[in-house]
Amino acid sequence: MSPDPVTTTSRGPTHSRRTVPEEARDTSGAHESGGHNGFSGYSSGGQYGSGYDDDQETLRIPITGPAPRRLSGAVAAAPANPARTVHAAATHTPATPARSAIAIEAVNLHKRFKDTLAVDDVTFSVPAGSIVALLGPNGAGKTTTVNMLCTLLKPDGGTALIHGHDVAEEAPAVRRMISLTGQFAALDEGLTGRENLILFGRLLGLRKDEAKSRGADLLEHFGLVEAADKRVREYSGGMRRRIDIACGLVTSPKVVFLDEPTTGLDPRSRQDVWALVEQLKDAGVTTLLTTQYLEEADMLSDNIVVIDRGRVIAEGTSDELKAATGASYCDVTPEHAADLPRLLAILADLLPPGHRQTGLTVVVPAPDGADTLVEVVRRTSESGLRLSDITMRRPSLDEVFLRLTDPDAAGDSDS
Repeated sequence: MSPDPVTTTSRGPTHSRRTVPEEARDTSGAHESGGHNGFSGYSSGGQYGSGYDDDQETLRIPITGPAPRRLSGAVAAAPANPARTVHAAATHTPATPARSAIAIEAVNLHKRFKDTLAVDDVTFSVPAGSIVALLGPNGAGKTTTVNMLCTLLKPDGGTALIHGHDVAEEAPAVRRMISLTGQFAALDEGLTGRENLILFGRLLGLRKDEAKSRGADLLEHFGLVEAADKRVREYSGGMRRRIDIACGLVTSPKVVFLDEPTTGLDPRSRQDVWALVEQLKDAGVTTLLTTQYLEEADMLSDNIVVIDRGRVIAEGTSDELKAATGASYCDVTPEHAADLPRLLAILADLLPPGHRQTGLTVVVPAPDGADTLVEVVRRTSESGLRLSDITMRRPSLDEVFLRLTDPDAAGDSDS
């Protein structure tokens, strides 16, 4: 008898009673509906076939290597898998120590959808155990890049490796090492938080007692013990996001992808997610996040990759990107609003061409650093114009982002 396939519904996965053979599983990564951006309702990697052993009543999924091991707390390091370097000709050679320290490596990635070139020659790497933020305007190619790295899309060109495993040639191995939390929660709202965690644990190969124990650990770690036995449909937005991420950590992934994890959350819930990302780093987990909140990237990331029009246009730490703009700023605020036109006239030659003023504070580029501040103080003092505040500051990541992706808008932002 041929095995029954695994199916999914909008409410979550429905499993058959027989193990799906390797050749029957889809590893093309072509699906983009359901679940976590196409993971068919699964938060974490691994084989997506499932089945019960009728004698032992154990949900069995073939997993390469030893069973997941727990550390103290909810976030555990996954067992090491032998890394391999995949070259353009798909020839595998043993990884060097330097190579094995790279968790994510994208080299000349391309992806086209009919006449639209979504990703054009994207190259970057992420050291193991670090946090990288992928930034870019809407339509820049961020999500397409993430989907290729997560095996949901096959690259049209280039190579992507996750701990040495090629995302196109070794998709099942990659999926066993990663977790993807998309922009929309992939949970069964008819189940409780605890039941969702146990479900994911069982689908990903844990025994019943292991799934219960792991679920209890995650509930405590995420501050969801009191809500554990409530149905997910009764959860707040922040609670849904936390249980969604927790489901992706059931089998201790090595690499976690978070696609705009705090979009739509209130400030307190956002801080909870930030704390979680820091805890993942402390546990040695590599995290790649896309975000619309630049202060989020500024606060959390070890490195930032800026993508625009499908290409990497800048990469570095937050401080490096800020320094690369080549400017600091002087914020000058008059004591009386009526003095603003006179202040603008006094500082006119220090302002960029086409400067448009908004608000009471005048933002003056300070290419000469403190000398610019001294010059502003001298001019306003000689004119008898009283100031309520004057400060020197480095550019914000927002200003850096605008300068990199929209220079014209950046010029207007100096206001």
